[in-house]
Amino acid sequence: MSVSLATPALLGLAAALTWGLHDFIGRFLSRAIGQANTTFGVMLGGLAILTLVLLSGAGLPDLSTGRSTMLPLVAGAAYATATLLLFTGYRIGSMSVVSPLAGSYPALNVAFNVALGSRPALLDWAGMAAVFAGSLIVALATGEHEKSGHIGEGLSGRVIAVSLAAALCFAIGIGAGQVAAAGADALQATWIARIAAVVTVAGLLAVPRLRTPAPLRWWPAVATMGLLDTTAMLCVFKAGQMPQPEIATVTGASFAGVVGLLGWIVLKEPVGALQWSGIGLIMAGVAVLTVGG
Repeated sequence: MSVSLATPALLGLAAALTWGLHDFIGRFLSRAIGQANTTFGVMLGGLAILTLVLLSGAGLPDLSTGRSTMLPLVAGAAYATATLLLFTGYRIGSMSVVSPLAGSYPALNVAFNVALGSRPALLDWAGMAAVFAGSLIVALATGEHEKSGHIGEGLSGRVIAVSLAAALCFAIGIGAGQVAAAGADALQATWIARIAAVVTVAGLLAVPRLRTPAPLRWWPAVATMGLLDTTAMLCVFKAGQMPQPEIATVTGASFAGVVGLLGWIVLKEPVGALQWSGIGLIMAGVAVLTVGG
């Protein structure tokens, strides 16, 4: 692999590892203080970190330019919604089910293009088929997770729905973020996206049933998640300024494998050979779609 391709790959790998750890912590936080509080804390913590970094360097971006801020704002709102849905899935379901379904988001970008008239190559169709087949296999595994108590009784359908909805929002958020960063400073684009993310989740906290107590002892974990998530997001956005940024999308989406392993090893989730084959199909299909596309 050439240096020009290795850099996006390393950025994507860094994103996958930080997202994996971030999601693992988030699984416990979402159950302790609720998914809305967790998401809001992560987004607000990330915004605070980015603000300090920008104030010590290039300064804050000009938000009055309108058009140049639109894509980062869309990216931030979509990303915050995806994260909220992801934590909703982790709160009621298994990490090894939720993460691979949510990580299938690159396939949705190709599906959007097909709907708009694009004609993918045969290899792209094969990649999409692999992702959808893998998602079906993972979804079928929810019955075993219900039996073991890792998914609440009767909640499998909801777990699958929120995971796929998260994938849709990740596709919009990460796609818009990479396009925005391609024509601007990645750090500033990420900061604008974080503002939209904070506002989006703050609005949701106005709903009484989403508000839960957030004891002080959980705040350090929330701050750590904010740092991890901002680092991952910045890595993926930064790759948007480089040749073949899709390489970072491929390696970044491998966070599903990282989270699946953590769920299996640490939480003893019942991940059998069939489910591992589904996770493998999703990740392989994502790689084919993103690099081939």
